[in-house]
Amino acid sequence: MSQPVRRWRLPRPQRCTVVRWATVAMFALLALVAWADRADAHASLESTSPSDRGAVATAPEQVEFVFNEEVSVAPGALRVYDRDGARVDDSQQLQVAPDTVAVGLRDLDPGGYVATYLVTSADGHVIRGAITFQVGDAAAIDDATVAALFTSGDAAVVGWLARLVTVVVMGGALLAVGALVPLRRSGPGGAGGRTGRRTEPVAAGLTGDAVEMAAAPDEAPDDQAAPDEADVDGQAGPGSGSEVVAAEHDAAGTVARRAAVWGIVAAVVAIPVQAMAVSGQGLAALASAEIMGDVLTSSVGLANLTLVAGLVGIVAAVRARPSWFREVASVGLVAAGFLLAGHTMTAEPAWVMLAGDVVHVLAAAVWAGGLVVVVVTWRRVGATAPPDALAGVVVRFSGTALWAMGAVALGGMAMAWALARQPRALVSTDWGWTLVVKVALVAVILLVAAYNRWRLLPALAAADAGGRAARAQLGTTMRVEVGLLVAVLAVTAVLTGLRPAASEAGITGAFDTVAVVTDDLSVNLVVDPNRAGTNQVHLYLLDATGRPTSDVEEVTLELSQVTEDLGPIVRTPAPAGPGHWLLTGPDLAIPGPWEVTAVIAVDRFTEHRVTIDVVVNPG
Repeated sequence: MSQPVRRWRLPRPQRCTVVRWATVAMFALLALVAWADRADAHASLESTSPSDRGAVATAPEQVEFVFNEEVSVAPGALRVYDRDGARVDDSQQLQVAPDTVAVGLRDLDPGGYVATYLVTSADGHVIRGAITFQVGDAAAIDDATVAALFTSGDAAVVGWLARLVTVVVMGGALLAVGALVPLRRSGPGGAGGRTGRRTEPVAAGLTGDAVEMAAAPDEAPDDQAAPDEADVDGQAGPGSGSEVVAAEHDAAGTVARRAAVWGIVAAVVAIPVQAMAVSGQGLAALASAEIMGDVLTSSVGLANLTLVAGLVGIVAAVRARPSWFREVASVGLVAAGFLLAGHTMTAEPAWVMLAGDVVHVLAAAVWAGGLVVVVVTWRRVGATAPPDALAGVVVRFSGTALWAMGAVALGGMAMAWALARQPRALVSTDWGWTLVVKVALVAVILLVAAYNRWRLLPALAAADAGGRAARAQLGTTMRVEVGLLVAVLAVTAVLTGLRPAASEAGITGAFDTVAVVTDDLSVNLVVDPNRAGTNQVHLYLLDATGRPTSDVEEVTLELSQVTEDLGPIVRTPAPAGPGHWLLTGPDLAIPGPWEVTAVIAVDRFTEHRVTIDVVVNPG
């Protein structure tokens, strides 16, 4: 018999030291990610120079954008194009002030130009738009030309493709991380010890009868396997508890390796998909190296590259025997990628979001990865393995899953509190309703898991038809759990792309919403700071392209406090910029629900009204 090849490994004390330092480094990385450049409120464009649709006699040296709040810009976020779509800016961006950014221009000839901005708002979401101006007596660029240059008919398809890729990335990463747990528990060096101890009851998670069946088939002595049931190495034959353990170990390695590969491919594909989605140019963005470069340097691109690094590490760890150092470092990178892609950096308190997100993601990985490993194991040996052995595998996973579910719930509640703050935000925002759907799906999964543990597992050991029926039904219900888990991932992908409920509902900052008035007119209402007392009520009138419009004669606001039956208080805001009207005063002095009605007089004969519900926070 050939001697096994001995692999060089660090002595155990040194390995423990490496693990500790790797863990410290992982959480230090997560802390740096969570506290990196963050902001706290929504931004809207206040004014530009040159002004939108304005004409200048001589070519300006730069285009300047002024916002109502602090903004941050990535390289290439500000651009200027001519009528043919060629860039005419010099790529030199300036942060003139916290709320003001500018980009330099080359020597411009007379003609029409389009200036675009793509900045990060204080709530962590991208705000983009465009203005037009002309130099000299040239004709202005019309809205149709702007739309043709910067939008395409495949934008909706790209949006759905981006969500699909996000689901695959998240699913691959979760399964790869989660499969490491059963791989450790049943593999060499794991909870089951080295190869010589892999059939111990605690290690294998099997019942006493299953272990006896694995170690001594046909009542053979402990140190001698039956000739027709074992090979020369003393391994138990088909259908034994040892085969279930071996199948579980193989399933864990297979799931981790394949999920990581899928995640790597999806994360790489996600980079150009995000370029198409963020730029708004659809498939045309693939031809622009500048847009691709911008995405690679953004938090989205960094998240994908971090995930790729972590998943590559997982593949290496699985193929070259489990290694604590590789696993800890890889899991840390995967967690950092998830944090970069989510809301961890944009909500307060930051330490709650950091701790909640880390616990939520890693516990969900243990749950998801373990579930898939159990399902794969069931498909491999479910028809021939002893019922006690199969029940032991499921019971062992159920115990781990119970703790993982509890951790998922705790982490999720911490993040939900930070992102929603009040129950009303759950039923008044898109983020809140999406979270409700996710929680409902998880509740169904828990019901199915409870049915499996307390109804089907006790029946599985029966040798009659009932036991065979329970075996078949358990396989079906576990596959249903996996299907529901995929649905949860899809909802989560949508959830991470929405504005947090507390911000959208105006609980943690200024209230900000957009209401459609007509096909050609919408209203962006901002109440800042949205607390009882003196507030600034901003009203931005937007045309069909989402740009400020001044084609109105007068704007009036009617303020009514619903619970106190107060009002309407009629106020006339003052013009504060292109399409911007501002009312400052103590009119919203009572906390609670208010109705703000904007009366927009387009001309002497045309008037539009739109009512927006605002909940004013206590002062």
